[in-house]
Amino acid sequence: MRDDLAVALRRITRSPGSSALITALLAMVIFITACVFTVAYGMLWKPLPFPAQSRLVQLTSYSTKMGMDLGWSIPYLDTIARQSRELSAVAGYQTREVSLADTAGGITGTLDVVMAEPALFGMLGARAGAGRLFNGEDVLPGAEPVALVSSRFWRARFDAPLGTEVHKLYLDGVAYRIVGVLDDSFAFPDRSRHVWLPLSFSEEQTALGNAGSFGNLKAIAQLARSNGRLAAASEMMGLVYAVPTLANIGNQIGLKVTAVPLRSLWLEGRQGSLISMLVAALLVFAVTAANVYNLFVLRLIRRRQEMALLEAVGATRQRRLLQIVMESSFFAVGASLLAVGLMPLGLAGLRRVDVLPRDIPQVIGPDLVTLLAIVVMCATALLILLAAGRAFRGQSVFEVLRQTGNGQTASAAVNRLRRLLVMLQVGVTFVLLFCTALLVRSSDALLQEDVGFNRGGLLVGTLQSATSGGGEAARAEDAAADEDADAENVRARARSWTERVQALPGVRAVALTSSAPLSRNVTLEAFSGPVTSGGGQGEQPKAYLAYTGHAYPRALGVRILQGRAFSAIESEQGAPVALIDRALAERYFPGQDPQGRSLRVADGTTGALVDRVVVGVIERVRQRALAQQDEYPTIYLPDAAPLLRPEAPLSSAEFVVRADHPERIGKALQQQAQQAGLMLTQTMTMEQRIEDTIIDQLRLNALLRILSGVTLVLASVGLYAQLAQSVAMRQREFGVRQALGANRHDILRSVLLQGAWMVGWALVAALPVALLFGALLRERLHGISPFDPVSLSIVALMLSLVALMANALPAYRAAQIKPMLALRAE
Repeated sequence: MRDDLAVALRRITRSPGSSALITALLAMVIFITACVFTVAYGMLWKPLPFPAQSRLVQLTSYSTKMGMDLGWSIPYLDTIARQSRELSAVAGYQTREVSLADTAGGITGTLDVVMAEPALFGMLGARAGAGRLFNGEDVLPGAEPVALVSSRFWRARFDAPLGTEVHKLYLDGVAYRIVGVLDDSFAFPDRSRHVWLPLSFSEEQTALGNAGSFGNLKAIAQLARSNGRLAAASEMMGLVYAVPTLANIGNQIGLKVTAVPLRSLWLEGRQGSLISMLVAALLVFAVTAANVYNLFVLRLIRRRQEMALLEAVGATRQRRLLQIVMESSFFAVGASLLAVGLMPLGLAGLRRVDVLPRDIPQVIGPDLVTLLAIVVMCATALLILLAAGRAFRGQSVFEVLRQTGNGQTASAAVNRLRRLLVMLQVGVTFVLLFCTALLVRSSDALLQEDVGFNRGGLLVGTLQSATSGGGEAARAEDAAADEDADAENVRARARSWTERVQALPGVRAVALTSSAPLSRNVTLEAFSGPVTSGGGQGEQPKAYLAYTGHAYPRALGVRILQGRAFSAIESEQGAPVALIDRALAERYFPGQDPQGRSLRVADGTTGALVDRVVVGVIERVRQRALAQQDEYPTIYLPDAAPLLRPEAPLSSAEFVVRADHPERIGKALQQQAQQAGLMLTQTMTMEQRIEDTIIDQLRLNALLRILSGVTLVLASVGLYAQLAQSVAMRQREFGVRQALGANRHDILRSVLLQGAWMVGWALVAALPVALLFGALLRERLHGISPFDPVSLSIVALMLSLVALMANALPAYRAAQIKPMLALRAE
């Protein structure tokens, strides 16, 4: 055994280049596949760190007519929470960014917090390492503001035993007393959140008049019984549609409420992308396996005479096979260990490009299941190498020894198998490249969709109050102040901010709005106007509703088709006027001039219809998604500072700034906001916001491009190796042909045709498979056919050019063979 081990090591060190290449290829493909598998397993199948996870669900509200998920409307969620029997507990929560201040009232930064109903912590099995969790008294009207913090946050900020003194956090000008420190094991909704505040809803918020306002409220629940998800979804639909007001709104937007596994909260529609990544990684594994097989066959071909001599002097086939097993094991195990060592770097890279979410509750990394997957891949690699070795088990000793040439011959069966593997590599590469081309071209088409406004030169984000007083006494005094006066103060500061920003160099226009294009804020309100066929008999029409400043059309870069924009006075006073978009004008005022006509729009607080005079028509703006047209038209109402309205939850509004260089003014905008006692969050260019709507597709495309590039290189290497070996095996033939009068061009053409023949047949065989995969991707494509001839042509041409380059060097070497030297070698 020791001698055989020494022989295997000597063979590896004797051919360091070939050994390093085989090990590197195996390590690369095991590394890639293991990283992708780790992410897919962690996101799709790994148990969540919560008790009774099989009964935990996320409650979702989806508009079939808008084709998008909605945040929960408070009246809808309240109805389900009060009446459901299939759900043993229901809890809503919101995330928001708040200002963090010191005891003197000076703002020290911002903080992401979670506002959650007390029942949420019990459902998720949260435990307080110190203090207590929220209880029912914490959400009563007039209750003292309290907070929960994570152990990490507590250690970083206070580092003192809880209870020795009162510790407070000053958030948005309110003092919150810390009543509990949660264990490090608890994380919700992700590990980046370290502060939780109690959430409750007033009678005014749960009133049915607010049912049409869908904000950023989310909800989770616990099933009353296992496997009761479908029953819970059916019950929720029944409860919602049993209330006339809720049913009316639900019918208008095609509302579907359901319960999905809690895991979907972090998946966010990534299932298809993760499965696609895993399939792509397995295809790369297949291509690499074929390459490794060919490379190992080449090693063994070079040693055929050595192996025959060993057999001639008495070495048994079992012993020779044992030496091949040891050599193969060194390659497979060494590559696996190298892949395991590189995995932390690979996972860090996937986090960096956001393929792997950074702060999800479950820990995603090498674990027992991942190590088991690596063992399976190691065993597969070992079997592939042994299959190459067993291909020589039937060789004739006397025939091998009789060959006195260069020793580069192999059996016809082995050569046929190697050609088939090379063709398999080319075919798999063609399929992967075609699917990647379809997805990339689809994403490009989606990003080029007409959104109805000039997207260039725009900066968007959220403006919200960051009020803090001059100390705790001042805050207590502020808390007792009149709410209306406080709201007007915030609105005045917001108007002041827009004026300051407008005066900045390079700023062309600035406006505030309750809902900017492609925003998550969804406000759908009823309206009434002229009786036309567009409204539907007995059905009250609805429209997206946005409150905007007078400069909004100019800032957004949207065309005014008829009439005018709001005046500054109309925006300041909230005049009873309205702008409508082209879709509403065409549907409800066909062939008419809408200017001066009246619309009655529902008030966001009471639901009562209020008369509004149409002063202008603007181009239709894409409000919700790139992939499809909005189901509803849009109505714009005037408000210079739409904060602290029911339509703009959490005391926030969105801003739209048009500037010469929007990417350079973010810091200046933040400074102006701080001076006004406000805060900016989620600031980005409009191009970035548009890309964010399909960010998962773009991340998948980026990874598929990398995997496709790797596969293309591997296929070209495999084709080159096959032709180079073929040329070496046919040296005598080429010498004889030249001796009989063939010129170098004939030899060159012969080798190139051999490579073209393999590539051509591989493409023909792979074409139906590629078209089948294209059909499977139909639901993920936009503006492009799953059988797109342009993508097929580009991929086929690319593969042909790569094959030509891979064929060129072996063909050139064949043409340079000298007849006398080739014949002398025999």
